Amino acid sequence: MERESMEEGLINKFMSKDDIKINDVASSSVTPLLLFSAGLSGLAAFSNGCAFGYTSAAEAGIMEDLNLSIAQFSLFGSLLNFGGMFGAISSGKIADLMGRKLTMLLMDVSLIIGWSAIIFAQDSTTHHQLSEPRFMEMFEKKYARSLIVVIGTLILLPLGGGQALVFYASLIFKKAGASVIAGTTAYAIIQIPVCAMGALLLDRTGTHAVLLVSLISACLGSFLAALTFVLQDLNQWKELTSTLVLIFVLATLFSLAVGGSVPWVLMGEMLPINIKGFAGSLGTFSSMFVGWIVNYVFNFLLEWSPSGTLFIIASFSGLTILFVAKMIPETKGRTLEEIEASMLT
Repeated sequence: MERESMEEGLINKFMSKDDIKINDVASSSVTPLLLFSAGLSGLAAFSNGCAFGYTSAAEAGIMEDLNLSIAQFSLFGSLLNFGGMFGAISSGKIADLMGRKLTMLLMDVSLIIGWSAIIFAQDSTTHHQLSEPRFMEMFEKKYARSLIVVIGTLILLPLGGGQALVFYASLIFKKAGASVIAGTTAYAIIQIPVCAMGALLLDRTGTHAVLLVSLISACLGSFLAALTFVLQDLNQWKELTSTLVLIFVLATLFSLAVGGSVPWVLMGEMLPINIKGFAGSLGTFSSMFVGWIVNYVFNFLLEWSPSGTLFIIASFSGLTILFVAKMIPETKGRTLEEIEASMLT
């Protein structure tokens, strides 16, 4: 017994720290990290199941979208087994050489590449059929209306002072004698739900209606704010006008937020795919350039006359309303192909 105790003591003495850690881990309970790792490993089986069942429900759509014959689709459907044969032969050896962790990483990368190839297969084909886009092509007569609608909207909206009102709202509130903290806090709190409401309205009523309502409300708000500043300059109802300026400016900001995403939606809907890249870049550049000019001069205009500045904003909003009503068609319930055909001149 004494000899066995001595041997056990020697074994414990010469055990490495790694061995002790391994024994501690082996005797420990299940940890959150272990469960998380096991769950991630199980996702590989989920992806495998999706791959095996993929063609079951998608056969008709795949054949139609990619214009595949029965023979071509049969080859596509059988490739999973073909690849599985090589995977079964090589997986064991790869695991021995690279280790299980790197082998699983290699498997995940392969899965991502495979699914990505399926996702972008059609677009890679909508790409080879199109001619190489040229910068000057977007200025052809048939694309004139699309270009005018998109770039015109992206230029006119900044002239309506949307960005400038956001950037310098606190200065406007201060000049009106209103509470800067109350105004900026109210805008920050309500901005997110207002933008969400605008996105929901786009689906229900369409881009044309949302943009018109947004602009009409913004024009009315800025016009009333300008009138209120005029009354304030006449020293009429000082406390009341301060509150009204805050309300009308906030109403203008909220109205513009409702339709704020419409120009970028129009860019996707109105521009044909072969000029979308160049025209989209030109439209974005034009919007940013005009916005920079407006934001730069806005403070100087406020120093000149707050009421005059807001009247200018209301005027540009009115001009944008006329442009939208005349030039932008309603796109609700229409496919991109139908919209594109109606825009070609």
